[in-house]
Amino acid sequence: MPRCLVIDWDQDRCHVLAGNVTRSGVKIERTLTWAQEEVFGLAQGEEAGKKFKDFLKSSNLAAAPLLICLPKQRALFKDLRIPNVAVDEEPALVRFQAAKELLENPEDVVLDYAEMSRSPTETQVLVTAARKELLAAYSALAKGAGLKLLAVTPRPFIMSDLLARSRDIDPIPSGAPTQWSAVLLLGQSWAELTILNGGTVCFARSLANDEAIESEVRRSLVMFATQPQVEPPKILYLFGQGATLQLQERLAKTLQIPVTRPRVLSEDDAPAGGVECAAGAGLLEAWRQEKLAVNFVKPKEPKPPAPSNQRLWVLAGGGALVVFALFMVVTQQMLAGMRSQISEAKSKKDAIERQLKSFDQDRIDLDGFDEWEQGTISWIDELYQISKRFPYDPPGFHLTKFDGNVLGRNNARKYPAHITLSGTNAADPGNLQREKFQNAIEDDHLQVHPDRSHGSTFTIHVDLKRPLLERFVSH
Repeated sequence: MPRCLVIDWDQDRCHVLAGNVTRSGVKIERTLTWAQEEVFGLAQGEEAGKKFKDFLKSSNLAAAPLLICLPKQRALFKDLRIPNVAVDEEPALVRFQAAKELLENPEDVVLDYAEMSRSPTETQVLVTAARKELLAAYSALAKGAGLKLLAVTPRPFIMSDLLARSRDIDPIPSGAPTQWSAVLLLGQSWAELTILNGGTVCFARSLANDEAIESEVRRSLVMFATQPQVEPPKILYLFGQGATLQLQERLAKTLQIPVTRPRVLSEDDAPAGGVECAAGAGLLEAWRQEKLAVNFVKPKEPKPPAPSNQRLWVLAGGGALVVFALFMVVTQQMLAGMRSQISEAKSKKDAIERQLKSFDQDRIDLDGFDEWEQGTISWIDELYQISKRFPYDPPGFHLTKFDGNVLGRNNARKYPAHITLSGTNAADPGNLQREKFQNAIEDDHLQVHPDRSHGSTFTIHVDLKRPLLERFVSH
């Protein structure tokens, strides 16, 4: 198997792992952090691909096939039960059932699924869907960087492989539970909880990584335990840079089950160097064993059934020839009567086309007005709203920069503009005023990405959704 690169986004940065994948195991060769926000559109993907190519070159990291960890919040999960059918017919049946259950338009997403359990009469599957726009951005990134994209897999589906790798590095004690287990993966301000039955994903949920994480994990486990034919996890595995000893002790006290922090890297691997390696190492291990349950690059597709009897095919071919001959006879008889109708329809078509052509300039003008209106942002109103909510005490808390950018005039884009706020908080060592300011500007059309750094300066990133016109009223 070839050497591979893995990227795993964490808000405004991307963890990059280079691993040598062999039949005997995975060796992590390099761990790097790429200062790049997650891409969502085709144009962003193409631009990020060029930057990633330059990043690899400046880091002396050779190109290799690419694997991408998809965050849980970027995918939809749905538990479905379908009747047992032939293997070739199962993907089509899953897609038909998912189209009725999912809220998304089936034409806008890519579907894949993993089997959870099977009985004599039905099969339980976990269907997951990702937007085609996001997957197109990932493909454009790989193409722009000159890399071959091998897999795009949601993080929950590689947690069992991450546990298998950790158990190889640190064998678990005899008697420790291995069947029903939970995995908590921590990021900058997010967390992902996955519940496994052996190596099968049974539950996945995105959480906020804050002071209430213990209670949120406990609530999720209680909610999962209410489902039929399941058991509550007997052990919790903790991964991520925020997996501290204090959090481990708090979770063990809250959940009343063993909580452990396994190692992800062995002594032969390169040091982490501040890079979060858990998800990337798990994806490399899953790729090595060729058992990715979900891969949006090559999702499970319906396959035509193989021919079972050559004689039946011959008979079917003969019948088709007879039907075709009859069809030709009937067609020739109908053709004469339809020629006049075609001629009349063509005349009407030409008249309509001439009429439509006279409206070409009006259509161009209307399209231009519509495009201009969709990309309009009232920056003076946004500046007023932010200044109105700015705290005036204590002294020393100042806003030094307001940078607004329109990202694109795309009707499907939820946040078409971006604001960067920079300032100083020299008289606010506890960052209370900065947090107060962040909370004050959050509303239904501004999504704030909080600044978690400590120091005398701060930078706050805000995604801006174009508000309704009636939001602002002149006095």
